[in-house]
Amino acid sequence: MIQLLINRIWQSLLRLLLQRITLVLTLMLCAAIAIAISNMSALSSSLIEAQAVQNAALNIQSLTQAFDLYSAAAAERAKVIPGITVTHAYLNTKGAIPLPSTFAIELGEQISEKNAEMSVRLYSNYPYPWRTKATVYTQV
Repeated sequence: MIQLLINRIWQSLLRLLLQRITLVLTLMLCAAIAIAISNMSALSSSLIEAQAVQNAALNIQSLTQAFDLYSAAAAERAKVIPGITVTHAYLNTKGAIPLPSTFAIELGEQISEKNAEMSVRLYSNYPYPWRTKATVYTQV
């Protein structure tokens, strides 16, 4: 008796499905398109985020290399040359060049000024005492 009832319900559903096959296929197509668009949107967002992270990493690497090059090629070599001083107050001292940290901070400020979408900051656990007026950033 129950099996007969289940069989009749099944036959009715199949008959209804076959009569409305266009509607059913249209609904399935719309559902598939919605799923595809959702997946493409998520993929696009993750690709944009990955590209931004990669670009930031390349910029950090370039700035670190510039900082290291200045430290090794300019500041360290200038210390042994008579008449050249390496100091944070190089603008007020005749024959002086900036410390590597001062160079990095000022390079970051210039990059940030010229590129509004970029922000460069030097983080240190040991703040520079001569920069008390500037905002001090410490690593958390």
